[in-house]
Amino acid sequence: MLYIILPVGIIIVAIISFRIIHTKRVNQTICCSEGRFSVHGTKKRFIIQKGTRFVFVVENGQIISVKDRSAASKQIEYGGH
Repeated sequence: MLYIILPVGIIIVAIISFRIIHTKRVNQTICCSEGRFSVHGTKKRFIIQKGTRFVFVVENGQIISVKDRSAASKQIEYGGH
């Protein structure tokens, strides 16, 4: 089940990231069938939270880290950061 939900979630994060790049300051909540997404930050760097479980940090349109709050307190970073 996680193998299906996670790719769909990543696609939604990518779409939200693309929409946010065109604005300067972001503070909005999006509800859809995959869950509730909260977006906070600026055009260059923002955080997307999916419910109370996942936190994605996006910088310059790329996901640089993800944190699964239910699994552990460790944050996984990408791209040499």
